[in-house]
Amino acid sequence: MKQDALMTNKRGKIVSKRGSASGKRKYTKIEEWVECLVEARKALHITGFVAVNGRTLQGKALYVKTKALRAARGSASAAASGFAEPGTPARRTSVAAAAAGLSAQRRSSGLAVAPWPTG
Repeated sequence: MKQDALMTNKRGKIVSKRGSASGKRKYTKIEEWVECLVEARKALHITGFVAVNGRTLQGKALYVKTKALRAARGSASAAASGFAEPGTPARRTSVAAAAAGLSAQRRSSGLAVAPWPTG
């Protein structure tokens, strides 16, 4: 690589211009999701590592909240432009409703574990 194909990034590391431009283009596709995720973490008072839509109830709630925030942003921008986003849910799902639905689903599927052995 020649020097004219290199640049320094915001952290001071030397990177290729093409790679840097490619990364910036790719990030624009997920930027809205990341912003909504940060907002959802603040709203749910989550600190530390939580796997989004992971096995924990907190991870499931984080996913539902992020998706709702993104849908609200999408519908607001779609309303401003006059177009509806395909696949946008008509109603908002609250975190409590999602948690209740998840626990009911686990009970009905037999995934709930009894605290003692059942005969």
